[in-house]
Amino acid sequence: MFKANVLRVMIASPSDLGAARDAVEDAIGSWNAKHAESAGVVLLPWRWESSSVPGLSAPAQTLLNRQGVDRSDIVIALVGARIGTATPDAISGTVEEIDRARARGIPVHLYFSQESVSLNSIDTAQLEAVRTFRSQIQRLGLYGEFGRIDDLREQVDRALSSDVNSLAERKADAYFEADSDRVVDLHDTRWVMSRGSLASGSWSARVESWRSITSKNADGIERFVISLGRESDKLIPFGEANLPSYRLLPDSSRSDGGSLKLLPPHKSSGGSFAQYVEFDPPLDPGESAHLHWDGFVPNFKFSTRELFEPTTRGSKLGLREWDYVSFPISAPVARFIYSVFIPDELRADFVGVKAGRGGVDTAESHRLRVAGHASVRRTSVDGVEGSELSLDIERPHLKWTYRLCWRPPSQGDLDAGAASPA
Repeated sequence: MFKANVLRVMIASPSDLGAARDAVEDAIGSWNAKHAESAGVVLLPWRWESSSVPGLSAPAQTLLNRQGVDRSDIVIALVGARIGTATPDAISGTVEEIDRARARGIPVHLYFSQESVSLNSIDTAQLEAVRTFRSQIQRLGLYGEFGRIDDLREQVDRALSSDVNSLAERKADAYFEADSDRVVDLHDTRWVMSRGSLASGSWSARVESWRSITSKNADGIERFVISLGRESDKLIPFGEANLPSYRLLPDSSRSDGGSLKLLPPHKSSGGSFAQYVEFDPPLDPGESAHLHWDGFVPNFKFSTRELFEPTTRGSKLGLREWDYVSFPISAPVARFIYSVFIPDELRADFVGVKAGRGGVDTAESHRLRVAGHASVRRTSVDGVEGSELSLDIERPHLKWTYRLCWRPPSQGDLDAGAASPA
């Protein structure tokens, strides 16, 4: 048994190259047998005829693009005497897959078959389309040719080794090459909970956040959004009694000397709230901004344990009796710090950090705790005693959500507390 990264290799070709497609899959299996353990990489072949999932939600080529090209790390493309069936966007499905993979920036290796074919089986229109495509490809890069199947296996083996070596060299920087208009050099957000005033069991919160970002947008970044979304057992729209209030602090700055301005709320309905920080002029590629803001969110949480089960039955998180603050990682983050302080008077018990893409990944949540990235400590804020749950990690998983979770007191506990003498 050994640990390994898995790279998906898509085999793309028209339907007339079945033997060649088999040879590519054989080459992938042979590469795994020779190199997988030493390289710490396993290559997983993907073929439409054996790996795709049927569906009627979209045209066939769209589904193949989504299931195959968009989820692959390497593409091996083969073309013989046929180019294949045209699609709305390309002269064939194979060509569309090649174009889509190139647009994603993943390695694409194209091989033309030199195997002779029977004159009786030649489709002249298809053959002419292959010749046209071949002349176009010459302007884009190098392609390979094969006559014997064994020759194809050898070429594919060399290409796969080259790709694995290149990906290993890029591994340290690949995280920051994600498709995003920015890199977040620092995300540091700290929540401080307090008792609310609107209703029994309601909580308020103060929040302070530091965010350092570097623009990757060719057109410049015009705005940065400060947002708050709620999932609560009582969804009460933001209004005068619980409208969040943010302010941009004076130490906020830009590397290019441009201005920063906090605009009025642009959305205030249901369980969501947002304000823009405007960059004037836009933050150009390579320029950075350091944003520091704080805010007060009154009466935004209404929680009793008895009400949690029916309101979370349909959630990706499953049935739960805990509450949380969370942040989704939508751009590469060099360092992510996230914490919540809960005073003793609120009588909540920390559950811990839960991370996952959609739901909760139990293994990763456990790793964060065992590795010391997540911790609970006794402390005080403004003279108030309590506990703080914090998470401090580098390069959090993209597209994952990180949650700081606690178990609120039940309504019975609240009622008992209200009845107790002061």
